[in-house]
Amino acid sequence: MAGQDLLRFSTANIMNELFLLLQVLLLIGTQLATVESFLTAAPSLHPVAQHFFPAAKGPSSAHMVCRANVGTQLGNGQYARAFLAFKSHRSAMGRWRMDVSKLKLSEGGGGGEEEDTDIDMEVKIYTAISKIDRLEWNKCCEEAAGKGKENPFLAWEFLNALEESGSASGASGWAPHHLVVHDKHSSRILACAPVYLKGHSYGEYVFDHSWARAYRTFSSDNYYPKLQCCVPFTPVMGPRLMARGETEEEARRARRALARGMVELCSKYGLSSAHVTFPTKEDWELMGRQGFLLRTGIQYHWRNEGYQSFDEFLMRLKQSRRKSIRQERNKVAKAGVRVKALTGEEIEERHWDAFYQFYLNTVDEKWGQAYLNRKFFTLLGREMANKVLLVVAEEEETGELVAGALNLIGGDCLYGRNWGCSKKYDSLHFELCYYQAIDAAIRMGLQRVEAGAQGEHKISRGYLPTFTYSAHFIRVPNFRNAVNQALVQERDQIIYASAMLTLQESPYKEGAEQHLESQGIRIQKSQ
Repeated sequence: MAGQDLLRFSTANIMNELFLLLQVLLLIGTQLATVESFLTAAPSLHPVAQHFFPAAKGPSSAHMVCRANVGTQLGNGQYARAFLAFKSHRSAMGRWRMDVSKLKLSEGGGGGEEEDTDIDMEVKIYTAISKIDRLEWNKCCEEAAGKGKENPFLAWEFLNALEESGSASGASGWAPHHLVVHDKHSSRILACAPVYLKGHSYGEYVFDHSWARAYRTFSSDNYYPKLQCCVPFTPVMGPRLMARGETEEEARRARRALARGMVELCSKYGLSSAHVTFPTKEDWELMGRQGFLLRTGIQYHWRNEGYQSFDEFLMRLKQSRRKSIRQERNKVAKAGVRVKALTGEEIEERHWDAFYQFYLNTVDEKWGQAYLNRKFFTLLGREMANKVLLVVAEEEETGELVAGALNLIGGDCLYGRNWGCSKKYDSLHFELCYYQAIDAAIRMGLQRVEAGAQGEHKISRGYLPTFTYSAHFIRVPNFRNAVNQALVQERDQIIYASAMLTLQESPYKEGAEQHLESQGIRIQKSQ
């Protein structure tokens, strides 16, 4: 988990960082003038140069804010690989032109839409989701997601399990402050948003630790507490401004009322900021029109191209990757363990007991923090068992459970969340987290698998870079300007890294350019 994200370096990531440092040292030793030409040739990598060359041109305030952003947004391994890709393929990329006009990436941070005041709506704060009608909340959730696209993490039951278990509570730094828009005349719920008053930045997966440090330079106030609109501990995209209405216009106005409500809360209580993480692109664009700064990130998702079997998926891959995946799966098949995919009543308390220990083992291994407690998993199994896919491995001889991967089943997506084990088996992590998820998605007819935050090792297993979004309201004007400058620079880096990783690392025989175009990036050969 990402509680101590800056301390979590795998051996591969450390090596990548060393290679990156070596490349920079070589630049210093051979031609110091390269810095200027480097910035000119690849302005999208400006934040990288700023990180190692503080004197490089660019606003010092933006430098303070963004110097740690790119590494944490991309993951330190990807940060290094994108830079090395630029170095080794600079001449090759000169033959290509990257068109990102379809992205429509507004900078945000404007004055907001000049539209009619929603005088027939009122926004209320609820300090526990248990105080909000379950059916009304879920209706907003379902209508916002769209028919057949239900997101289980936004369900009242999931959020209540987090709160009732104490995982998301004031004591853990996640004080619920959910916003609900009511019709003034009928008191009917028109829209709702999962919002928390936070005293730290852990468990969010969109990192603003550097912002918190830099904030002291711009204001005498504290950065914390801040508002956070998200699903706690869950880097999964989905609606955040969840609205329903008798007309599309009514729903849109209700969503806008939620965005304005967050801004007003910051102003009324002197909060430094409000952050909406992993929203849909539609919500993200609306937040930009309401004065929020817009940020992008990268995750790795698998797309179901109508496959009828795992073997059919493999046939789309390059021969080397196809062979490697088969070898990894064969290692697990011969390791003396049985893999089972459990859901509904098949999941017993003994499975949750074992899985919770697996989860703790992963937290300890990564120097992280156990955000979820044992009670949460019991509540999840009791309230949402049919939405859970728990993939476990047990020893054939003893029946001992030795590993597990937790997934939640959405209307059109399988969401991979947590993994852990008590014994190490070669390639078992890949089997339970990635290949079993693909198998299940094909079997269930789901359109995609989202395998969580970071992890460029997912690319070679069929999970391609996909943009994620977040929106940020900053109350202090000077600090807002500095953050905006940093985000513009960071966004260029994210776009460039996504293109390079897809073009060079994609395991598919074809379709890299088409995937980028689906993300709004068009790659064209220069004439």
